[in-house]
Amino acid sequence: MKTLFEKANKNQPKSCEEIVKQTDRLYPYLIPHTSYLIPHTLLLLICFLLLHAAMFASPSADSLDIFVPRAHNPAFVQPGGELSVELRDIPGIDAKKWKAIVRNDLKSWPAVVKSATKSRIHHNTEEGWRLTVSVPSDAPPELMALEITNQDKIVGSSLRSVSIVPDFETDFYILQQSDQHLTADAAVEPGGKASTKWGNGSKQAVAWIASTVNLVNPRFMLHTGDNMQLYNAADNWCGMEEAKTRVRRFIDGLSGYTVPTVVATGNHDI
Repeated sequence: MKTLFEKANKNQPKSCEEIVKQTDRLYPYLIPHTSYLIPHTLLLLICFLLLHAAMFASPSADSLDIFVPRAHNPAFVQPGGELSVELRDIPGIDAKKWKAIVRNDLKSWPAVVKSATKSRIHHNTEEGWRLTVSVPSDAPPELMALEITNQDKIVGSSLRSVSIVPDFETDFYILQQSDQHLTADAAVEPGGKASTKWGNGSKQAVAWIASTVNLVNPRFMLHTGDNMQLYNAADNWCGMEEAKTRVRRFIDGLSGYTVPTVVATGNHDI
């Protein structure tokens, strides 16, 4: 076990206490999928904590880190409806000076921050702020970015995170995809694989289907696990820095989707 820790990353926290203090770096990108049980549970837990600790730096004093909603876990709201927002706590926040907008590439619509409460967030694991935001009634039915401002200077933005739905009671459909096993940027064959030997997926393959998905325009696109190839066996995982790179590749591959993307994890994603 010690050898695995040393190989994973020499710069990682040196104790479990340090690891726990720095958790939530990789996991905010993904929705946990706990029904898939595999051997080496303890090892997976260790890898999970290490990935948590390495993905995000601590938020700066001039930037708000929006935890909910995000592109992998968007909010669905009707025009004039309300959504819940979770933000990590940083120094200098004024409890009464919040503003919010939703925006697309061409225009922004002012939203109303109806309440802001200091609260436990992230499944009750850390201190932060919980806001209730009302979107404008004239907001068009599309996928929007959410921007939160405090005191007109501390700003946080969450792209592709708010889906305006005209009517929840209307019928809808979804598209589902899984097992991309993404490892690299470029595809080496027409099927989108990044390797002819191993058959792992590519960022290009994720991006290639965006135009088709956007044309179909489902309520959302559901990615149901093994989106990346990070972990394979107790003695076979890609390492901390490469894991962060592959996660970023997958998230970047989704950037061209104009429909919401809901992402769950599989055993190879943790």
